[in-house]
Amino acid sequence: MADNPKRPKPAGRGLFSSLKAAVSVLLESAGTRFELLANEIQEEKLRCVNQAMLALGAAFCLGAALLIAVFFLTALFWESRVVLLGVLAAVFATGGGVLAVLFKRALSRRRGIFEASLAELREDIRQLKEAGRPNGDAE
Repeated sequence: MADNPKRPKPAGRGLFSSLKAAVSVLLESAGTRFELLANEIQEEKLRCVNQAMLALGAAFCLGAALLIAVFFLTALFWESRVVLLGVLAAVFATGGGVLAVLFKRALSRRRGIFEASLAELREDIRQLKEAGRPNGDAE
């Protein structure tokens, strides 16, 4: 069978074009994953800044309220102010210690960072493994 010069060669049907298409798909997939990762980083940053601002605002308001409450109680129980200030100092020190332990525990609990990106990558790997199997395999 000789090549027929009148018959047009099929365009884009060779190994090189298949490889080119596969690389194109992989690059598009990687680009999508990087965009998703960038979005997750931005969301995480905004969430952290928001939580920090809320925590600072709450700490300031609670600190001011506690200071005013100490002044009020000291004025109210002026005769036993030394005992009152000692008891309040012990209460605040205990509360601070408990909050420090809770804060340390909250920091040690890690939320899965980049969960969506990792899930997408796992799905991509699963699909690539399935695509690499021969059609007759049934596992």
